[in-house]
Amino acid sequence: MISRVDRFVQWAKANPHHDEEGTPDGKPWEVAVLTFYRAQERLLRDRLRDESGQHYANHLFRVGPRERPVCTIRLCTVDRFQGQEADLVVISIANDHTTTFLESLNRLNVAITRARYLLLIVGNKQAMGRDRSHGTLIHELAHSKEIHFEGDLRERRRNGSH
Repeated sequence: MISRVDRFVQWAKANPHHDEEGTPDGKPWEVAVLTFYRAQERLLRDRLRDESGQHYANHLFRVGPRERPVCTIRLCTVDRFQGQEADLVVISIANDHTTTFLESLNRLNVAITRARYLLLIVGNKQAMGRDRSHGTLIHELAHSKEIHFEGDLRERRRNGSH
């Protein structure tokens, strides 16, 4: 998941943010890394701190000069992010089974409608598409041809990539 954010950051460095007319506007690209769980937020914060070298950052990480960053990365729970948006939204669905968080239509709606340009869902597509989650939005997302899920998190951990 962090590697996907890193790839976007590398792209952002070569592609300045632009306004609606396509003119570079000097604003940083905005990335939101969202999770449903505080424990996972803590783990992601540790990874972002390690990757960025910003060891005291909690929810906002800057890439580039502090006064004029190329990119900002906000780490939030889905609940805390309500009412906000970002250019890229990365949603981490850590569980391989449905929970009340994942079955909540309001929470999922907040999570999947916050991206201005690109939404990336990282999770276990097979687990979210199982019959026991039938009738939930997460089940529908798992079976959608327009949604691309990143691979199974446990498989990625075994292979040493994130």
